[in-house]
Amino acid sequence: GEAKVWKKLHLMNAGEYVSLLQDFAATSNTTLPAKFSTNTVLVDSNRWQDQVFRTGLVSENDVNISGGSEKVLYTFSIGYITKQSTLKSLTNDRLNIRFGLDETIGRFHFGQSVAVRATKTTGSEASVTNAIEYAPYKPVYDPNIPGGYSIESNIEDFSNASNPLQSVNLTKPVTTDYVVMPQVFGEVSLFKGLRFRSQFQLEAGGSKYTNYEYPYTESNYLSSPRQAILSYNSYSHYILENYFSYNNAFGKHTISATLGNSYVDPGTSSSLQGTGTNIANDNVQNISVAT
Repeated sequence: GEAKVWKKLHLMNAGEYVSLLQDFAATSNTTLPAKFSTNTVLVDSNRWQDQVFRTGLVSENDVNISGGSEKVLYTFSIGYITKQSTLKSLTNDRLNIRFGLDETIGRFHFGQSVAVRATKTTGSEASVTNAIEYAPYKPVYDPNIPGGYSIESNIEDFSNASNPLQSVNLTKPVTTDYVVMPQVFGEVSLFKGLRFRSQFQLEAGGSKYTNYEYPYTESNYLSSPRQAILSYNSYSHYILENYFSYNNAFGKHTISATLGNSYVDPGTSSSLQGTGTNIANDNVQNISVAT
């Protein structure tokens, strides 16, 4: 499938943008940069909303299998989703897997299940705010600026808005994460209406984040250095529950009661992050070559 932006904002063209700045300068007794006395700033170089928005592709595939016998049932499902954001240039891939068993043996009832989710997110989204603020007379690229993208400065443009595509295309973030959630339970019927159940659920997960940033010059001629980032984190916690339940009917009357306890583990978590600079070139885009 496809995902599209159903409506865009009506933004000023270059002439209207410059006229607004001229009005502001006149009312605030401010002198505009010399370029605003030329015709070059009256020419539209871009419709920035067209530059940052795109048609996002969406794909979803699922398989479900179930079966068993009178005493044992099983279920299995797997799904894979790929989704592109409508803002350049983020893509999300997600894998979901679930397997479950359910057994009944006399007055005993058991169940086991495990769910796994793995996600990979590549890229980042362009800023709509930057697309609104960035001057329409500015081109996307400027070979004279380190990094190759046009920029604004307060001195030259009376604005320091960021090029909406600059950081999106000059950084390469990738996040991968996973979650594993196993669950087991056992239940026994003690006598008519009275059951005892014990169940345990664990959640454990973690993620890895990498990002490589090409060197470039951003708004107001500020330098953004070549650097690489690497981080890890992990966590886990569990819930243990034990309880009696009673359900019985006496004529037109029904009695229900539950008594038990639940323990919620506070869990553990850890994280580590490193940033590397002084990378000689872009040939090896990894923190390991930082000095």
